[in-house]
Amino acid sequence: PAALQLPSTLTISPQDADKPKPIVKGYPAVHIDAHNLKPSDNGDGMTMGEVTIDTSVPNDLMLAQAQKSTEQSTGDLGFLSGLLRVTDIQPNLERQTMEFQIGGGCSSQLGGGLATLQMKPVVSNGNLMFDMDSAQILGQNLPQQFVDQLKGSLAGTTVAAVGGLNFEKVSVTQTGLEVTLHGTNVDMNEVGKAFDEQAGNQPAQRAQSTPTPNPYDQSGAVGSS
Repeated sequence: PAALQLPSTLTISPQDADKPKPIVKGYPAVHIDAHNLKPSDNGDGMTMGEVTIDTSVPNDLMLAQAQKSTEQSTGDLGFLSGLLRVTDIQPNLERQTMEFQIGGGCSSQLGGGLATLQMKPVVSNGNLMFDMDSAQILGQNLPQQFVDQLKGSLAGTTVAAVGGLNFEKVSVTQTGLEVTLHGTNVDMNEVGKAFDEQAGNQPAQRAQSTPTPNPYDQSGAVGSS
């Protein structure tokens, strides 16, 4: 067996002093536990006969990605555009949900929000998914475009499940999400590429949010192919 601990390379910095458009680079800490290493069939790398990957998704990463993604999607939403800003995120350990505070202007300065949107991470059939509770702002349902972008941003905060890997479990903690992936006959090069994409702030592949699809990719799921 081989164990590898990758330290966090995550950095989050503001892009604009007036608007929440953070620059996100790197990835959170990762622990890889691999067994039965052998050369790949094509001779260009190694295959892990069995591997478990544990990683975390800190609250500030989810908040930064949510702010960046939704800020880009609200320009054509009329009078709601100025209100639909993610101002804070808090884990709810009892409900196992992430609670997003939605608001804008003075509401965020006062520490409150116009709406609270709860996202519950779940693993189903090897896929990481995000279920959403209903939320309204000023008596109206949150626009689907905004919700889709928010779900897609969450999918992009964790490494993609490449061929042979499946999400095994996810839990909400005080500091964010703890995620475990497991797989058999997994190509090490493919795992490396997945981390490179995450470090470059690329959206995770095959990511899914329920009940609506991930706007980054029409295949819908963060799971194995």
